[in-house]
Amino acid sequence: DMLYNLYLVIAQECNLSCTYCYAAGGGFGQPEIHMSEATMRRGLERLLPLAGERLTLSFFGGEPLLNFPLLRETIGYASRLAGESGRELSFALTTNGTLLDDEMLDVIKAHIAHLSVSLDGGPAANAGRTFPDGTPAFGRIAENIERLRQAQIPFGLRATVTPGTVAHALETAELLAG
Repeated sequence: DMLYNLYLVIAQECNLSCTYCYAAGGGFGQPEIHMSEATMRRGLERLLPLAGERLTLSFFGGEPLLNFPLLRETIGYASRLAGESGRELSFALTTNGTLLDDEMLDVIKAHIAHLSVSLDGGPAANAGRTFPDGTPAFGRIAENIERLRQAQIPFGLRATVTPGTVAHALETAELLAG
């Protein structure tokens, strides 16, 4: 058995307070922490040799962009290790889409092969995704999706369907497809 996809939870925290969050706000029931550079390096040094010729390194969380400096450092370090061992490496990122700034967009465009943005649908279906003060996240996510389009960065959308939003499922599928 070989390793084909490695998920790094680089930020065990989130800037949203989704009502249905399985990760208890990104901390998974533990204190909210960021992965350290030392942990990332040790992890890659131990796990990369288990990979085959190709490996996808996926950044996950919580919200991984809360630890953007480590994400950027990981891309460089993992790329060097993969190059030294002759492995093909690609990067994936799953984000809630609320934190994207110009520097992040530049790094994503240059290095992230598979980008997923979490969006549960239109404002009604997305109502469970809020900032801690209760402000809906939909507007910010929609603005950043438009920024991704303007920057010509390909992305996919991920929706979480809950018992409270299943009535919006068809509308959500149409919105996400568009």
